Amino acid sequence: MAAVVMTPLQVYKLIESNKTTKNHVIIDIRSGTESMVPGAKKFSNQQLLQHADALKEQYHQVFLLCKNGHKSQQLAELLGAPFLSITGGFDDWQVAGLPTVANEKIDWYSRYSQQIKLPGFGKSAQQKLAAAHIAVVGAGGLGSPALLYLVAAGVGKITLIDDDQVVLENLHRQILYSEADVGLNKATRARSKLVSHNSTCQLKAHTARLVADNVNALLTNVDFIIDGTDNFETRFLINDYCLANSKPWVFAAVSGFELQIAILGAYPEDICLRCLYPNSNSVLTANCETEGVLGVVTGLAALLQVTEAIKYLVGLGDCLQRQLLSYNVLTHRFKMLKYPADLQCPHR
Repeated sequence: MAAVVMTPLQVYKLIESNKTTKNHVIIDIRSGTESMVPGAKKFSNQQLLQHADALKEQYHQVFLLCKNGHKSQQLAELLGAPFLSITGGFDDWQVAGLPTVANEKIDWYSRYSQQIKLPGFGKSAQQKLAAAHIAVVGAGGLGSPALLYLVAAGVGKITLIDDDQVVLENLHRQILYSEADVGLNKATRARSKLVSHNSTCQLKAHTARLVADNVNALLTNVDFIIDGTDNFETRFLINDYCLANSKPWVFAAVSGFELQIAILGAYPEDICLRCLYPNSNSVLTANCETEGVLGVVTGLAALLQVTEAIKYLVGLGDCLQRQLLSYNVLTHRFKMLKYPADLQCPHR
């Protein structure tokens, strides 16, 4: 007999609307997981079979949750009513952006111990990262390595935005993707790979291009924005949004063997991107597509962006305030361009 199935959203709405009756329960049959559905009960397959009769007596409906919905469907078919399978499992639960909580049995300290033991970092900094919400605009040469390190560092919530598809010439620098991903959307492919690295991170993928019509909706409630774009049109859009909403962002540009990086909007007196490039019509449009790029240079720029984001969010060290860092990998020449405080920025 085929098992009755329900989508994660259907199950979530049903459980939420029947909280007082407690006639419904989610049984999580995954093992060794770091993140769970709130209120779910952990059972091994053997425990589920042993306690099936008791669950039938106690609950009107029992929703089985596995990683991808396959095992839960098999067990629901075996056990029959009132057992139902949640389609797509925990993977689809996360894709739907539904609530999750950390599994208290996972040793959170051990996972991040190498960061926590750093002088000046500690548990408080790690907790600040866990509470932070970062948006990454663009999941390409800058965005894909940045996303990996943000997830690994323990950032609690990440919004990634990219409407582009993976193409073969991306693969030498966009390290989240493989040949099998060619032709697929970057945001959704990135998200599917990142959740397996750290299931406690809430990841929301948007397959849209950031434009004036959606910038407010997509970047609302974000604490920090990482520029993973390759064009000044989108960067100016981010710049203007951050000025209007007093939000910090980290700009990066890569061409050939050279990178540039700066934090903008973090402080009231900061210079903005339009101040750096006052004649927007004459901004150089050179990028990876037109000039070429050594793959590792985008990686270096992305890691510097993540470093600056972490420093800013946890209050560690000196951020690139009113400074633009330039680095050429061929000459190993660093340049630090400093800018005076600008309290009269005409773009604010």
